[in-house]
Formats: sequence, C-alpha cells, structure tokens
Amino acid sequence: MTPTATEASLEERIAFVEATLASVLGEARAERHRTAQHVGEAAAASLGMSASQLVYGELDVRSVARVLEAANVEVGDRFLDIGSGDGVPTLAAAQLFARELEICRGIEVVPALAARATEHAERLRAWLRANPSVAAAPIALSEGDIYADDDAIRALLRETSLALCFATTWSHAPRRVLPELSVALRAMEVGARVVIVDARLVEAGWRWEGDLRITPPDTAPHSTARLYTRVAD
Repeated sequence: MTPTATEASLEERIAFVEATLASVLGEARAERHRTAQHVGEAAAASLGMSASQLVYGELDVRSVARVLEAANVEVGDRFLDIGSGDGVPTLAAAQLFARELEICRGIEVVPALAARATEHAERLRAWLRANPSVAAAPIALSEGDIYADDDAIRALLRETSLALCFATTWSHAPRRVLPELSVALRAMEVGARVVIVDARLVEAGWRWEGDLRITPPDTAPHSTARLYTRVAD
C-alpha cells in the first residue's frame, strides 16, 4: 500500500478539506465527536447492544486521505464507508478524490447518526453550490444494516469497488477477525477492494494486500489499515 501522490499534493488536499469541513459543519471536531458519541450510546439499548459494543469512532480527514491514497483510488471507483457515523469520512473522501470517485456512499445502522450524516451532507452540498469552483464526488448517505439479507444491501455491495470499515465495534474475537462481515462483503464483485481498520477479514474469498499504519485521534498510539482484494471463491 504505497501512496501514489506526492506528500505536498496530499498535504494540500488534506488541509483544504479539513478547513472546508470545519467551516461547513460549524463546530470543532472534538465537540462534534462528543455529540456523536452520546448519540451512539443512547441508541445502543434500542439496537440490542451494550454501550461497550456500540463505541463511536471516526477516521479523521488525514487518515481517510492516507488510507484511500494507499489503496490506489482509480477513476470510476465507487466508494462505501461501512458504519459511516455522522458522515464526515464520506464527505472527506468525496472532496479528497473528487476526480476519481464516481460516487461516495455511507451506510450507518444508528438512525440518529444517519440523520446527522444526512444533515451534514446537505450543508456541504449547499456550500458546494455557493462555491462552484470546488469539485466533489456525488454523496449518498443512508441508514441501513450491512448484514441485512435483502436485495438493496446486496445491490449496494455489488456496486461498490472500494469499501472502508473502521472496525471499532465489530468484533471482540481473537486477533479481531470479522467472519460475519467477511461473508457479507462477498457480495462485492471480484476485484473490489476493502480496507479494514483495526480488524481482519477471513481469508476465504479475500486476498490480503498489505498494511498501513495510521494515527487517527480515536486510537492510540496508532491503528492498522489492512487492504484486501475480493477474489474468486
């Protein structure tokens, strides 16, 4: 997983997107993050989870940029953030890779977080309309369960060529292996790529391509992003 852009160009994009989102969302990241944490904790009981199971975590703009750059984003890629929270990583990806990504999608199981993501996306769209010189890929954020056995989820996964999952709450198994997610994501087409942060997919149907160390603010001292490619069963 080797970045393809120069550090200078990557740094410029990161700085611009960080400044844009701070302006558009109108609150500091720490304040927004605390609100999202409280929303997630309040939703845990209604979703049949404990507060320790539903832990809110978020990749910052820099981590999103480094992970997707290392995953070699290609023109026409269709991006999906699995467990997209209040939507900021998806909004960041849409701006960071505006010319490459055909669409940026996010799916979130917590209704109140999904609603916050929709509101954030509307704010960014309004800002983009007022600043037509700034490019961004189309954004689609929705409420949903990636494990749902229905046609809509399967279609979403088939249409995704590059997915990201920050696995804060997905597994307490040894080595944080995600067998259920590994099976669910096999609805993706052969050749699609998945980046899992701080967890692992089961190898059947997936080829591990490499690791990247990142330093998002929600984990210490670092996190590990693992890139997988979908292969034939």
